[in-house]
Amino acid sequence: MKLGQFNACDMENYGDLLYPVVTKHLLQQKRSDVTLKLYAFLPGVAPDGAGYEARGIQRLLCRRDQHLDALIVGGGDILRTDTVMLASHYKETYKKRRERKFFGRIWKMILGSGDSAEEFRQRYMSYEAIGPFVIDSARFPNIGLVAYCSAGVPFAFNNQNRLEVSRALNNSAFIYVRDNPSRDKLVEAGVTRTIHVAPDLIVTLSDFYPLNEQKRIGQEIFRVHGIDKSKPVLCFQCTPQDSENMDIIVAELVAYAERTGSAVALLPIGRCHGDDRVLRSIEKLSNNRLTYINVITIFDMIAVIAASVRFLGTSMHGNITAFSYGIPHLFGPLDVDKIKGFLEVAELDSRLKLSSWADIGDGLSMLDKFESDYFSSRAEKAKRRVNDVIDQLLVVLEHH
Repeated sequence: MKLGQFNACDMENYGDLLYPVVTKHLLQQKRSDVTLKLYAFLPGVAPDGAGYEARGIQRLLCRRDQHLDALIVGGGDILRTDTVMLASHYKETYKKRRERKFFGRIWKMILGSGDSAEEFRQRYMSYEAIGPFVIDSARFPNIGLVAYCSAGVPFAFNNQNRLEVSRALNNSAFIYVRDNPSRDKLVEAGVTRTIHVAPDLIVTLSDFYPLNEQKRIGQEIFRVHGIDKSKPVLCFQCTPQDSENMDIIVAELVAYAERTGSAVALLPIGRCHGDDRVLRSIEKLSNNRLTYINVITIFDMIAVIAASVRFLGTSMHGNITAFSYGIPHLFGPLDVDKIKGFLEVAELDSRLKLSSWADIGDGLSMLDKFESDYFSSRAEKAKRRVNDVIDQLLVVLEHH
C-alpha cells in the first residue's frame, strides 16, 4: 500500500517532527507492505535530526506527476483556513533556508529580504484548497483517498469557509481528530461523515522507544550537562514569556529545586517558537541553578523527558511524551483548546493545567497525591484507543 503523509514536518517543532516517525511505526507494525512517503511545504531533510526527508506537497498537488493510494493528512492543529497566518509561521524558517543557497544570498543582496511570508505562501501554498491542510480529494485525483489522522481544529470556521471545509471533509475517506472540541467544530461546520475521536497518536511513543533505554540515554545527557545523577530531575519547557512571568518562573523553579533536592533541566523542544532563547534566559536569571539542556535531535529530547521524574511545560507534545511513559506532568498556563481537549480525551484531571505560573509549586506538590499508576494506567488506555482507530483507518484504506 503506497501512502503519503502530509504535515508540518519541515518546522523545528518537536511534535510536528514526531508525527511521521510514530505514524510509520504504527502503520508498519500492522501492515508490513505499507510504504510511507512524507510531504511538507518545504522539501528536503527534516530539521532536528528527525532522520527523514520530505517531498514538496506543492509538486504533488499541482504537477500531479506522483501518484498515491492515499494521502494521510496530520497530525497537529492543521484543520484551519488562516493561510496567511500559517505562512507567517514559516517566515523565519523560509528565510534561513533560502539564504543558505547561493542564489538566495544574491537575491537578498539585490532586492533585500522582502515579504518572505507572502513569497512563501505563493510558492508553497498556491494549490487549490480552502486551507493548506484541508485537501479535497475530488480536486486531486492523483492522490487517491484523503484521510485525516490525529488532527486538531484550533478555531471555529467562519460562515464564508464552512461550505468548502465541510465539502473537503465529507469527501475524505476517514477523519480521526484528537479531541472532542475539534470534532464539535467540524460538526458545526457541516461535516456529516463519521468523525473518530481518540487521543493524539504520540501517546503511543513509548511502545516504540522503550523506557529503560531512553532513561539510560537521558541520564547520560544529564551527566554531560553536569546534573548530579543522584538527584531527581524536573524537566521544564516554555514558550517566550514577559519579564514578570520570567521572574515568577525562576523563583518557583528554584524554590522547588531547593525544597525537594531536585535538579531542573530546561529542555528546548520548539525552536520555531523561540523556547530555546527563553530557556537560556531562565538559566541565566537563575544564576545557573537551573540547567539548560543543549540537545538538537528529537530523539535526545525524548530521552531527556523519559529520564525525568516530572515534566512541566507549555508544549502539548512534551506533556504527551511524559504521559506516554507514565511520568507525572503539568501543562503550563496556555489558553488553547487543545490542552483542555487532551486532558479530557485522555481522562486526566483538569487541574493538570496550571492557571498561572505562580501555581508551579502547588501544582508539582499536587502530583505527589495521585496514585502511583494514575498516569501509566490512563496512558495504556489511551494507546489502545489510538491503535483501535488506526486499525479502522487501515480497514478503510484497504477496501477502497
